[in-house]
Amino acid sequence: MRNYFANRFHEFNDGEALATALSHRIAQELSNSSTPSLAVSGGRTPTRMFQALAEQECLWHDTLVTLVDERWVNEQHADSNGALVRRHLLQQQAAAATFLPLYQSGEQVSAQATIEETLKQLPATLDVAVLGMGNDGHTASLFPEAEQLAAAMDMQQPARSLFVQPPVAPHLRLTLSRAYLSASKTLILHIQGEDKLATLQQALAEGDEMAMPIRAFLPLPQLEIYWCP
Repeated sequence: MRNYFANRFHEFNDGEALATALSHRIAQELSNSSTPSLAVSGGRTPTRMFQALAEQECLWHDTLVTLVDERWVNEQHADSNGALVRRHLLQQQAAAATFLPLYQSGEQVSAQATIEETLKQLPATLDVAVLGMGNDGHTASLFPEAEQLAAAMDMQQPARSLFVQPPVAPHLRLTLSRAYLSASKTLILHIQGEDKLATLQQALAEGDEMAMPIRAFLPLPQLEIYWCP
């Protein structure tokens, strides 16, 4: 597996070392852009990295930050990715960034239209997108067996965001599309634990992208893996 990714696989002894290295890498990419843009994932794994990134000096006042995906709950809910980002990333130096949340109150169709308009503030090509991965091979909210997966995985999909109902996980989700994520200049897969390494190994085996959507991103030359046990 490490041979497959070669110098795109970055291995660290612990989460602290990974968070520090990845935060420096992201800050460097944002500083090299005239219109810096960043999409991040929620969950427990990136919290330490968010805190390290918030301390980095770069052009935060010019930076647009959004989410790779969001649970369809408001920011007062414990499961809100938006609240997580505000609490851990949009602090210190990064407090100057502009945040484009994915949740909008109201009926889905009108909310979707509002979100698409909001996302038009982002460039056609994100500077950095940071993905996570579940043990089922999902990434963002591209869940295997979700009814909306085919539309979200379609490389001709014009929408930057789509609703997805996970077959098992709680809450309706809004996810950035495969097409929009795949266009990112730098794409990071941030994972921790031996179980995630085993899932990655499984995803590298020949198989259907729809069964493990992370497979769609692994061959991309701009994808890098940041992993620690």
